[in-house]
Amino acid sequence: MTREELIHIGKQEVRKNESLLLSYIDLFEKQFGFKPNCMSCSFNSDWDLFVKSTKNNNSSNLKMKNNKYKINRLLSQKIFTYIKDRRTYRIYGNQMTDEFAENYLKYGTEQELEARKKEFETLVETEKSEEDSKKKKISTKNTKVEDKKVEDLNLDSISVNKTKEEVENKEEKVSKKKTEEDIK
Repeated sequence: MTREELIHIGKQEVRKNESLLLSYIDLFEKQFGFKPNCMSCSFNSDWDLFVKSTKNNNSSNLKMKNNKYKINRLLSQKIFTYIKDRRTYRIYGNQMTDEFAENYLKYGTEQELEARKKEFETLVETEKSEEDSKKKKISTKNTKVEDKKVEDLNLDSISVNKTKEEVENKEEKVSKKKTEEDIK
């Protein structure tokens, strides 16, 4: 049975007849890549989505937009969440985009990130290598600049450390004097 035939039969008849309902579930899964989660709860909204995508012939736009990252099929109905800039972002696994996946794998604690990586079937490792190379370039630039500063001043690292300690000692003495004056 085709999608158009099911739509022509009607929502109520499909819901009443078990064989039509099984056909609907099968066609829905083929079209969207997942089965409806709860037939009694979401049948009306799922049916409307099914009809709309069939009429507009936009079934390709509603499928997962995941090119780089592929989520484990068993987790397609899971709600994925991450927090960025004190704002919570959520999305179902079957609707996950590459941008969301990148942020999902970027923001969180180390333990969370390791667990999140296991939820994907395929990951893109090229972005990490690019970030690592950028960090290396930045760190080498910083060391070169620091070396130039020391050479310009004609100081060695020992004298620089001594001056840092002297400044810290003076700051401590000043803070002690302030607290003594405050007490008096």
